[in-house]
Amino acid sequence: MLEDMLSHIKLTHPDIDYVMWTGDVVPHNVWSTTKEFNLQLVRETNQMIQDFFPSIPVFPVVGNHEMSPLDQFTNPDDSDTPEELSADWLYQELARQWSRLVPQLDNSTVTRAAYYSVLLQPGFRIISFNSMFGYSSNLWLVEDSQDPGEELAWLEEQLNRAEASGELVHLLGHVPPGILEAERTWSREFNRIVVRYENTIRGLFYGHTHFDELEIFHDGERPVGVAYIAPSQTPWYGLNPAYRIYYVDGDRENSTRIVLDHETYVMNLTEAEKTGEARWYQLYSARDQYGMMGLTPADWQDLADRMAADRHLFDLYYRNYVSGGDPFLEAGCDDLCYEQRLCDLVTSNRNDLDNCLAILWRKRGL
Repeated sequence: MLEDMLSHIKLTHPDIDYVMWTGDVVPHNVWSTTKEFNLQLVRETNQMIQDFFPSIPVFPVVGNHEMSPLDQFTNPDDSDTPEELSADWLYQELARQWSRLVPQLDNSTVTRAAYYSVLLQPGFRIISFNSMFGYSSNLWLVEDSQDPGEELAWLEEQLNRAEASGELVHLLGHVPPGILEAERTWSREFNRIVVRYENTIRGLFYGHTHFDELEIFHDGERPVGVAYIAPSQTPWYGLNPAYRIYYVDGDRENSTRIVLDHETYVMNLTEAEKTGEARWYQLYSARDQYGMMGLTPADWQDLADRMAADRHLFDLYYRNYVSGGDPFLEAGCDDLCYEQRLCDLVTSNRNDLDNCLAILWRKRGL
C-alpha cells in the first residue's frame, strides 16, 4: 500500500518541492517489536522514500513507534541511564538514514536526540523536533519533565536566530501539543514559544493521531498559529489511507510561507475490496470544502465558530476527519463527539481550556 501511494504521488504531483514526513514507520504490533526489527523497518522505509524521491529534499520526524520499548525516549543528558535503555541506537541509525534525505543536515543534533534545523532556502528554515519529550506515555518524563535534552531551549534559540536573520520557519513534530496525552509542562512551554515567535513560525505540521485535523494556537482569545495534523497512510483503524499536498506561498520575493490551501487524497478501502483495484483520488480541498478565503489562524478560528453553529458544515469536516472511512461514517458522530472535535480544534495547550469552553458556549447558544 505504501509503495502504491508513493507511486501515485510521484506520478500525480511531479512538481513537489519537498516532502514532510511526520514520523512512525513501525506498525502497531507493539508487543513484539525489538531494536533489530525497528531498525530494519527504519532502513527499508527510508530507502523506499529515497527511491521514489531521489532529487527532492525530505524532512523526516521521529515518531513514538520508532523506539523499542514503545514511547520510552530517555533524557540524553542523564548519565545514569543504563546503555540498554538509552535511545542512542535509534538516533545513530536515524542520523545515517536522514543524512541521505535532508540537505546539509547537522548530524550532531540528530545523534543527540533526533532533532535538527535546516535552512532550505534563503529566508526559509525547517525545524524538526522530537516531540517524544512532551508525550506523557514516555515514562521517563516522570523522572524529569523539565525540558529533557534541553530541546525546547535549543528550539527557542533556533527561532531567536531565525527572527534576527529575518527567516521564516516551518516546525515539524509528531505528537501535537494539545492532545490529551501531551505532557502538561511541555504543552504549556511549547505554546509560549509559538506565541512569542508568531511572526516567525508560519506553519506547524504533525502526524500521530491518524486523523485529519488541526489545532489553533491562541494568545488569549487571539488566534496566532495553526498546527496541521495530517491523516495517516495506515488505515489503523477504520480509516482510509491518505496523504496531503500543501500549497505554500513561497514562489516570489518576500513570500509569506503561509499555507494557502491543502488537498487530501485517499484510497477508499471498501471500494478497493469490491473492485480489487486501488484508486487514489482527491477527497477535498480545504478552501473549496469549507468556503475559506485563506488559511490564516483567524480563518481557521472562523471555521471553528461556523461549525459550532452549523452541524451540516461540521459533518463535512467529520467526513474528512476520518478520511472518508466507512466504519466511522456508518457509526456517526454523536453530540459528545461533535463537541470534542470542536474543542480539539481550538486547544493547543493542555493547561488552557478557555477556548474550548468558549466554543461550546457558542454551540449551545449561551
